[in-house]
Amino acid sequence: MAACLVASMTACSSAKPAETPAATTAAAATAGSYVAGTYSASEQGFAGKVTVTITTSDSEITDVKIEGKDETPDKGGVAMEQLQGDLLKAQSADVDAVSGSTITSDAVKKAFAAAAEKAKTGDSSTGSDEALAFTAGTYTGTGVGYNGPTTVDVTFDDQKITDIKIN
Repeated sequence: MAACLVASMTACSSAKPAETPAATTAAAATAGSYVAGTYSASEQGFAGKVTVTITTSDSEITDVKIEGKDETPDKGGVAMEQLQGDLLKAQSADVDAVSGSTITSDAVKKAFAAAAEKAKTGDSSTGSDEALAFTAGTYTGTGVGYNGPTTVDVTFDDQKITDIKIN
């Protein structure tokens, strides 16, 4: 019985070690997978919008710039500076967040990942050229602010906002 068990286990084993998904993904992400150019993406940080701009050759990310003028200089500013080098070195958004700046770090990493995705397809767009269309009418919304409820009436025609009243 023991001999059968050993024989069955040996028959199922593979002489070649399996390649890990992480190694496969990392190799694919850096091996000639970009359209050379400059690409940007933005995410909401702790105190405002954070924008990451990357420059790529056809095989790697060659430069990373991070802007976030509304982030706190001593926390978010320090995080953006550190992450700039970390992201370039790693060629990936898979880097550690900066302690004390988790929200800014996460925003930078998400924006970097989005910019890198654009670089893979050559999509340098920053927004949509489609015109907005609205259903004409007046819409009312209420939210609780510092001094209690605030009601806002917004009036639209079919293409734009025509009036805003804050009650």
